[in-house]
Amino acid sequence: MSTQNSGNHETISSTILEACKSLKFWSAASASIGFLILVIGGITYLLADSLKDSGETVSLIGIALLILSVLLAPKTIARGIFSRYGRYGSTTIIMTLAFLAIIVIVYLMLYRNPTRIDVTATRVFTLAPQTLALLDNLDEPIKANAFFVPNNPTTEIDYQKAEGLLNEFDRYSSKFDYEFIDPQLNKSTAEAYGVRNFPVIVFENLRDGDEKILQPINRYSEQSFHTAILIATGKEQKVVYSLTGHGESSVNLPSDENEETSPNDLSNIVIGMLSDNYAVLSLSLQQAGQIPDDAALVMIAGPKTDMDQTEFDALTNYMQNGGSLVMLLDPGSPRSYIEFLNIWGIDSTNITVADPVSNRGSSITPVVQKANGQYNLDEADIQIAAPLDTTFFTGVTALSPTLAKDLFPAEIIRFVPLAFTTPASWLETNPTNTEFDRGSDLQGAFPIAVVVEASGTVDGQTTHPTAKFAVFGDSDFITNEWSSFSDNANLFLNSVNWLTDDYELISIRPRLFPMRELIVNKLERDFIKWSGWLLPPATMMVLAFLVWWRRR
Repeated sequence: MSTQNSGNHETISSTILEACKSLKFWSAASASIGFLILVIGGITYLLADSLKDSGETVSLIGIALLILSVLLAPKTIARGIFSRYGRYGSTTIIMTLAFLAIIVIVYLMLYRNPTRIDVTATRVFTLAPQTLALLDNLDEPIKANAFFVPNNPTTEIDYQKAEGLLNEFDRYSSKFDYEFIDPQLNKSTAEAYGVRNFPVIVFENLRDGDEKILQPINRYSEQSFHTAILIATGKEQKVVYSLTGHGESSVNLPSDENEETSPNDLSNIVIGMLSDNYAVLSLSLQQAGQIPDDAALVMIAGPKTDMDQTEFDALTNYMQNGGSLVMLLDPGSPRSYIEFLNIWGIDSTNITVADPVSNRGSSITPVVQKANGQYNLDEADIQIAAPLDTTFFTGVTALSPTLAKDLFPAEIIRFVPLAFTTPASWLETNPTNTEFDRGSDLQGAFPIAVVVEASGTVDGQTTHPTAKFAVFGDSDFITNEWSSFSDNANLFLNSVNWLTDDYELISIRPRLFPMRELIVNKLERDFIKWSGWLLPPATMMVLAFLVWWRRR
């Protein structure tokens, strides 16, 4: 037995030695190894940008080995190619190589000229036309320095959103660039840019040295980046004056990051306005006596006491000179503010609206929803509500024109409702007992947010440059406690943009990203599972059987 095994080993050894002495063996080995190396080199060149040089080198080695295989056994290669089976094999190889070449050419064309199609319903991954125009018209090079600590779970979502948006901006303009910087490893760089807290993004004008530090506002939205670029390129900042002295909500920001803010303040909405490139300042008309000339907008947020005649006259004079005003009322607002609005045909019932159909747990906390048709989207030039989906009000009063439609001077005053309650709503005269009383409660629907353009007073006795109003029947919906709910902040900020003629900012608010789910029962889930596992192989088996049956 041992003699037989040793004989077999000697036979195998002698066969291997004879093969090693043959040029055909080395030709085949060289061809096999060369082809494998060529494939590896090609894949490396195409898929790994950082290893392109290595891919080229490896591919050249593979080609050299293939050439060597031909040189080692040219007659064998020739017989193999020109024989009957060789011709079939050669044809197959040529067709395969042609197919691969076409794929490579198409890949290279797409790689060098990338084209992407956004198939989402709300165009989530497409930059707004205003942003594209801004990037196309950049005269100065802009760089975004993003200070993020890498691999931080608490900021990972912000990091991904910021990186995605910055990459989009970079793709559309050669004058825009960005860099992510670890502020912990590069403390000197962070200090040079004035960065003490992070994550933040600093937009820098590389020619003039102007900087705009963007705090984490709106989760790093396209609109925030758009505004930051405008500031870095020198766009003038508009001033918004918020009136004080009558219990209005405060617009003061905390002096440091550790200071707590009141839920009734407006610091969150002020941060949004700062992000839109507005300077927000407090103003007491009792002390100043008039609205400053640089006012782009005056804001009155939830007054609790009446204004005096001096303030009334100063505000009237400002509007009759073509001013812009946003006023946020509440049920039971002081009468002087309603009388002021009456001059331009705007009235308030000053009574709480109850809505049993669309609300947030209570009929006196109505919710305005696009799905219910509660936004006015019919005005082509007033697109304040177009990007919105849902707005929540915590106790709101109804607004209306002061005159009937046939008596209202529409030629000088344009009265446009923005949002309504549902037709099932009513004016609740007794908010402690929210039940519809047919005898005393008036039924809706009711406008609860309106915008007005007026070139004169409702009595027709005074004409003046066009003044713009945005009036809301609730002031609480933009406080710190509620501004983050759905589109509350966006409704207010869009109104501010419209009042100050910054229409482009309205259209680049964060787009809706609807959550779509396939809800199935157990039977449907089992069908999806088992059909996915069994249907493809079963189909292949049936097709194979049919082919066999036809050929037999």
